[in-house]
Amino acid sequence: MMIVPSLLSLLLLADGASAFSSSLPPSSSTALSLSQRSSASSLLRASSVLDDITTQNSSPGNGDDDGDDDDKDWWHRLQVLSDGFQEQSGRILFHEKELIHHDEDLAMALKQEHHVDFTVPSNWHDAMAQFTRQPQTQVLLGATLVSMIVRLVVWPWVGVSDVAAVFLTPLAYQLQEYGYHRRNYHGNDRGKSYFPFAYHDQHHSLPYYHMAMEPVHVCASFVASVTAMGLVVGILSQADSTTCSTIATVHASFLVCSLHYLAVHYLAHSKVPLTGRLQRAREHHIQHHLDHDVNLNMAGQALDELFHTTSQPAKQRGGVSV
Repeated sequence: MMIVPSLLSLLLLADGASAFSSSLPPSSSTALSLSQRSSASSLLRASSVLDDITTQNSSPGNGDDDGDDDDKDWWHRLQVLSDGFQEQSGRILFHEKELIHHDEDLAMALKQEHHVDFTVPSNWHDAMAQFTRQPQTQVLLGATLVSMIVRLVVWPWVGVSDVAAVFLTPLAYQLQEYGYHRRNYHGNDRGKSYFPFAYHDQHHSLPYYHMAMEPVHVCASFVASVTAMGLVVGILSQADSTTCSTIATVHASFLVCSLHYLAVHYLAHSKVPLTGRLQRAREHHIQHHLDHDVNLNMAGQALDELFHTTSQPAKQRGGVSV
């Protein structure tokens, strides 16, 4: 009976199966990349803008190659390029080839020195293979399986409170995801992140199509934090067996939600043809990259509606189609 929490994880697989079956063989309209479907005038303008910005940022560090300073120079160079390009063209960078063509040194530094992976999959088989190889996925998946096994072995029953926890935990997760994203990742007066969350600014500055995942240490810290909170609540409340089983159910369900978030965000930044809720999530998220103050909820859009931070999907806005 405790397999109920795992049903949450099947949501993603159900969407994936639907999209996979609908894309065999992919129609020409589905298989077209974003750049192929953009207007010729938009691409010409984007190319011109990149030429202008790259000329203004021709050197990464004014001749200074010292360790950390050089790293900061590369990321600053990328941020200036990305922000300037969006300001002048009205769209974001999407492809690695835009960097390679106009700033090859920067593109090579990001790949070789900072291990940025621009190899994004375009089909479900490759996407699943790449996703499961990532250490972030393995950390969250391993923690989720351990949590569910412990729950089943130690408390082999399901009560009303467990069923309630399965349905209420996703709502709690959505709230913390929205608040964390809005406050820590885009909370300052420029819509940028607070220390130590600069990795999210870097994520926004990169071309949209890249292997997008939270850093491994963030995933591990999340698992540790959720586990610690569960232990503290159990100890302070002097929980009996029923309460402990509910806490364990919440813990497992919360980790399932985090794994779902990781997968949806990863797919949103891929070139895999999507349908249904996953395609809507991609459109929703592209608009967030265009405007950091809107569409802050990744796995769902209800809280953006509630807090008036939603915006028109990117596919309906001028210059960008998905």
